[in-house]
Amino acid sequence: MTVRSKTLCVVIGAGLSIQAASAQCANKTGFAKALCQTQSMTADTSATATIDGVIKGAKGSPITTGVADTIHLDILPPSVEPQTFSPFLKLERTEDGAFILKPGIYEAYVESYSLTPFDQPTPRGSAFFPAPIKGRRARVVSDILKFAELHRDVPQVIIQNLVGLTIYGTDLEKMPPQTQAAAAKILPKESLMKLSGVAHVTILEKVIVGTLGRKFPKETKGTLAGIATAQKIDQQTGIGSAVKAGLADKPGDPPPTSTLTVKGAWAQMPGGFYVRYIPEGYVRVHLQVIVPDAVMENADPKKPLTFDPTQYLAVHMGTPAQLLGITLRPVSGR
Repeated sequence: MTVRSKTLCVVIGAGLSIQAASAQCANKTGFAKALCQTQSMTADTSATATIDGVIKGAKGSPITTGVADTIHLDILPPSVEPQTFSPFLKLERTEDGAFILKPGIYEAYVESYSLTPFDQPTPRGSAFFPAPIKGRRARVVSDILKFAELHRDVPQVIIQNLVGLTIYGTDLEKMPPQTQAAAAKILPKESLMKLSGVAHVTILEKVIVGTLGRKFPKETKGTLAGIATAQKIDQQTGIGSAVKAGLADKPGDPPPTSTLTVKGAWAQMPGGFYVRYIPEGYVRVHLQVIVPDAVMENADPKKPLTFDPTQYLAVHMGTPAQLLGITLRPVSGR
């Protein structure tokens, strides 16, 4: 048996069987069922294709998203300040977890994660606009943000560490043990492969098998207090030192060209709805969405208008730079 074949056998053997996965996920529906099936390692592509994908994606910057990638088909000034909101997180969802939009004004307080090295809790003075997640590890980052919602037992500080080391380009086996365990718990098989790399793919066996059934300890009051400030999170996770020289400001990013990109401005998304991000440090974001009545007049009745905040980064339109990843984990007490 070749080395490549042995590697594939190790990876395949680390997962659960298809039969066991079906039983485990039988009582779940929608997004939760999709995640359960993914986590049970029943990938819909062959193991060979997964390995080849890792090899193909081994080059390039982990994350390349910048100001030039932001979406703002139109801009509403911050003076547009609704007084009444409906809960965004109570909207109906599609099978993949996206929210089905209806005319109205919505809000949610959710956990967010910094993708900016040496980030400080310094308030930013410009607007944050949505941008697609781009780069060699875009899929890994988007999966972390998307699936974190269904793993509330994983502390925010550990997820921040996973995000920080992912965008720095650190391989899975070089991450701290708790971060490895979080990755195995949150990420689907293909994204774990992208984190590990071909040279160290056998680490998946130990990480996955060692994590099945494992529960993270509940956060103490001290930990929650640490989450309250971005600087404390840096100290707890060690990201400040880990991402040294990892992601510099991209010199090609143009400065904002509109005076409407001041703090609190709304960005229009494809489909006609508007999004606004109001960060509190980088650990939480007040997400607001306006869906005008006219939007539905132009919508395809056979295809609902949807929005998944986890699949976009909130990009600061001024300086200092800041990239925020959005999860759908609600902030406690908000």
